[in-house]
Amino acid sequence: MTDFNKSIVCTEYGVYEPITKDDAQLIIDIRRSAENSVLHEISSSLAAQQSYFDRYKRRFDENKEIYFKIFQKGGAKCLGLVRLTELDGDRRFNFQSLIFRKDSPPFLAIDTIFTMYELGFVKMSKDICGPWLVPRSGTQVRKLHLKMGIATEVMANENYYFFIVTKDIFVQRREFFKNLGFGLQK
Repeated sequence: MTDFNKSIVCTEYGVYEPITKDDAQLIIDIRRSAENSVLHEISSSLAAQQSYFDRYKRRFDENKEIYFKIFQKGGAKCLGLVRLTELDGDRRFNFQSLIFRKDSPPFLAIDTIFTMYELGFVKMSKDICGPWLVPRSGTQVRKLHLKMGIATEVMANENYYFFIVTKDIFVQRREFFKNLGFGLQK
């Protein structure tokens, strides 16, 4: 298990910093203002978000989850959020709640997705990411996952598409994305 306590993850394009309780308003602002978001709505209450942070902090301290703020490299403004979850399993992990401000560069989403896979598969030696759900209304999110050629849509129902990523498929596509500069710095 990788200990993410106070870790900052850097890539050629992005910087990923763990959230703090002081980020409660930032999280509300990003989650509430994102256009076309497919994430569940959250409360606008600062107290409710701080309470969520307290529950999250226990999971973080137990190395079960890490919630990152996303910055473009060299930028001071937080552009997005993502959670790396289910880290306490032997073989499986997940990432969830990826969201960006509308003025974020599109390549940052690809970097974030790929970096979360690298953290799980390379740094933590996991074998499977997922399953995670993409609502039917999230057509752009679905297209991005399919276009990257790493995630596999394993099923769908009237409400959701279900995706997983296996380590084998990630490894097959890894060099392609590394050659474009995505993912963890060496």
